[in-house]
Amino acid sequence: HGIDLPLAHISTGGFSDSGGILTPVVTKGRSLLRYANQNIQRFDKTLFNGVLFLHGKTALSRVNDRQNIPTNVKQYGSYLDSITNSAELEKLVQIQNAYPSIKFEGNGNDSILVALMAYKAGLSLSADFSFGGFDTHDKNDEEQAPALADLTSGINYAVDTAGKLGIADKVTIIVGSDFSRTPWYNSSDDGKDHWSIGSYLIIEENAQFGNAVIGATTADQVQLKVNPSNFSLDDQGLQLLPQHVHQEFRRHLGITGNKFDALFPLNVRDEINFLT
Repeated sequence: HGIDLPLAHISTGGFSDSGGILTPVVTKGRSLLRYANQNIQRFDKTLFNGVLFLHGKTALSRVNDRQNIPTNVKQYGSYLDSITNSAELEKLVQIQNAYPSIKFEGNGNDSILVALMAYKAGLSLSADFSFGGFDTHDKNDEEQAPALADLTSGINYAVDTAGKLGIADKVTIIVGSDFSRTPWYNSSDDGKDHWSIGSYLIIEENAQFGNAVIGATTADQVQLKVNPSNFSLDDQGLQLLPQHVHQEFRRHLGITGNKFDALFPLNVRDEINFLT
């Protein structure tokens, strides 16, 4: 599934570790396009851009030298080739020129656009984007609202832009967090600490599993059990855990039953096939 692509996994940072299967290309905004198109207007596009380019090549070469896993060596080689091979990155410029109505906005959406363009160009297959502002140990209500608005804006932009690029039917968007917030406020600062009951949002064009919510909690955010067959709330059912969700992600995306799946077992006894 794209492991040999030069930009197989594009990331904006955060916890982008695939255990050595995919090497994340950490980039933000239009930085990949700056390698491809030196005519992009920027105050430092000449000397400083050249220094950045050479520094990046040197750093990547050093990282490449440290790779011990053959797959990683090959993939880092592909990545190094992609940023030094104008023919590869030129594909990004061609996509940009083919869709002049899609503009860069100078914000976090630029990273989303570059990732979608890289997929359209056949250079990438996966990407992750980190949205902050949710770790609200104080001023929870005040800070959660703009953070949620920023996240929602990014999701809307990704969906709309994928449609404009003609790839909406090939895109799966998965939104999740490591944890949520407590159902109560801290005593002194209106903040909320970490809480273990979280959620995921899955978006696809014309998804058969759409318009559905699986699982629930009490008013105090205590998790309720679900029936694994029909997903209804059931006291005799099972507790929906992150490994159930990720096992279903693997099945839905067609990445089960291979050596990498076996290398990172989720040990799910009862699978819940909710993405059908």
